[in-house]
Amino acid sequence: MAPTPFDTERLRVRPFVPEDVDWLIELDGDLEVMRYITGEITPPDEVRRIHPLVIGMYDTYAEQGHPEMGTVAVDRRDTGSPIGWITFKPLRDLDHVEIGWRFLRASWGHGFATEAAKGRIERAFATGEVDQVIAIIDPPNVRSARVAQKLGMRCIGNARYQKWDVDVWVVRADGAPVTALEGLELRPARGPLADPSKA
Repeated sequence: MAPTPFDTERLRVRPFVPEDVDWLIELDGDLEVMRYITGEITPPDEVRRIHPLVIGMYDTYAEQGHPEMGTVAVDRRDTGSPIGWITFKPLRDLDHVEIGWRFLRASWGHGFATEAAKGRIERAFATGEVDQVIAIIDPPNVRSARVAQKLGMRCIGNARYQKWDVDVWVVRADGAPVTALEGLELRPARGPLADPSKA
C-alpha cells in the first residue's frame, strides 16, 4: 500500500516507482547535493540496491498503521519531470516524525522543496495524522535551514543523532513552542540561521 498522491500549485507528489531509479542515480551522484548528507556521492549500484527497499517500506509503514508515511517523488506538474523527493516518516529509534527533502540541483532556488514539504505537513496536520513534525539539519546547511524556516519551523537546539551533530527544527499543529524532545539531549544550536531564543 503506497501513500496517496497529492498536488500542490506546481507539483505532483507521488509514490516512487521502480523507473525512478535513473534520476535518483543522478541525484545522489551530485556531490553538491550530497554535501551535507554524507559528504560523498552514492554509487549507482548502491542506489539501485536501496531504491526497491524504499518502495518496500510503504507496506511496512502501512502495517504499522501509518499508510501515508514514506519517501515519495516530487514531479513538476507543467513538465511531468521528477525533480526530487520528500520524506515523511518516523525518525529511526525515536518517537518523532521527520520531514526531509532532496532535490536535483537544477531545481534549486524555485521554492519547490518548501512547496512540497509544506503540502505534506499541512495534510498531516489537517487529518490529525501527527501533531508535531521535526527536521534534522546539518548546521552549515543554510539552504535547508531556510526551507525549515519557511515551513514555520523553529530551531530548538543541536543534538547528537546517531553519528551526526544536527540542528533540530520543530513545528507543531497548534503553533505551541517546543523546548524539549524525548530521546534527544539538546544543546545550543550551531547553525547560522538558528535562533532557539524564539522557539
